[in-house]
Amino acid sequence: MPDQCRAVTEGGERCSRPANENGFCHQHGPENETVDEADSDDPGDPSDPDADDDRKDSTMADDTDSNETTDDAESQEETESSDETESSDETGSTDESTIVTVRDKVRDEVPQLIGRELDGVTSLMQTEDGWMATVELVERRSVPDTQDLIGQYEVSIGDDAVIDGYRRLETYRRAEGPEYDA
Repeated sequence: MPDQCRAVTEGGERCSRPANENGFCHQHGPENETVDEADSDDPGDPSDPDADDDRKDSTMADDTDSNETTDDAESQEETESSDETESSDETGSTDESTIVTVRDKVRDEVPQLIGRELDGVTSLMQTEDGWMATVELVERRSVPDTQDLIGQYEVSIGDDAVIDGYRRLETYRRAEGPEYDA
């Protein structure tokens, strides 16, 4: 009496149920595809137990090749994309990567330049000569923080991304900040 059902499931795998006297489980019968028939459909010798492993190995190799091809294509797309970004940066366009680069430069350099903690970059606009940023810096910390003294500064940045100058526009308590212009 066979230990395992001879039928092949819809997923293409051998049924894992115990077999009855006829070699099939309670759910499968002789009308179902069997392991012997599935092996005869595949290339290779069905009596060779290593033939199945060889087929798996070749399938895995095919998958690896296709993955490598996909990875190569993705790498090329990334390279082309970064080339486009660099060329648009050189022309001084206002694309998102340029404005993000200028914003990051303002975040990094303005606190060191003015000697205060950055509270936020509130505006960043491209001008004829470069960029104009408005930032808020903490002039003095207080408890509660709604009483912090905030300084609003205007910072000019040249086309070469070098900070040309800054000036303080006003100071105010955090809780009494300037009205929001919608």
